[in-house]
Amino acid sequence: MFPEILKEIISVPGLLEKIYEDLAQPGVRKVGKAIEGILGLGNTCLYPIHLANERTSIHLKKNLERYRKKLENVPAENIIPVPAEIGVPILEKLAYTSDENLSELFTNLLANASTNNTAHKVHPGFLSKLSNLSPDEAKLLVFAYNNKGIYLHRVTPNTADQNNWFLAVENDALENLQYPENAKLYIDNLGALNILFWSFPHNTPNFDATLLNNKSFTLNLDKSYIKYFNINIENTFNFDEKSAHTLSILKFSMMGLNFCEACLESNK
Repeated sequence: MFPEILKEIISVPGLLEKIYEDLAQPGVRKVGKAIEGILGLGNTCLYPIHLANERTSIHLKKNLERYRKKLENVPAENIIPVPAEIGVPILEKLAYTSDENLSELFTNLLANASTNNTAHKVHPGFLSKLSNLSPDEAKLLVFAYNNKGIYLHRVTPNTADQNNWFLAVENDALENLQYPENAKLYIDNLGALNILFWSFPHNTPNFDATLLNNKSFTLNLDKSYIKYFNINIENTFNFDEKSAHTLSILKFSMMGLNFCEACLESNK
């Protein structure tokens, strides 16, 4: 009895009408074709409840509208059913994801899984990486992808303790972050996810030093790091010409590039 009731509640035409209101909108039929086979699986069976709640309804409708627009200009014959192992976790996330940057990445991934031209780009492992990103890290990822990396200075101050070092990050990468003081944490996380890795230009043949022209850097003083090691910035840190500066670039691993193609681009 329960499966029949559930099927009735989550019926695709009725559900899509609640989400999009106008089923004649371009792309709505394509959305239905792509995800009708997985609606009702996992926590997507709670969609009717989310839609009945004003707060969660806003996020769900906004995110699925973003997804619809990504399919709008895709030929209908190119739309394919999204595999459950890809689609269900993404649809669950879209029910409550409120950040625009993360929503863009999730809907790009879902859109790419929905077409026969791009489905090969989508790997199930990308879901865990994406789920472990903060909104600021999503912004850093976009910046790095558009600029072929992020330039950093590793600064070791002129002190007796040479084990303490800090990052100076190029200002353009920090410009739109909500918490720029967390840059080192974000960079560590992107490295741990095997998306970005450190590269040192002096070890790179034919490195073009003019790329650094017009770049300015901001020293990232991680407060947790300072507190843990009981570092007195004012008395022991002299960031002067005697401080050691090592230029480095955060670049994409091959896995990171594939991840970005699937999450930062759609239908290409």
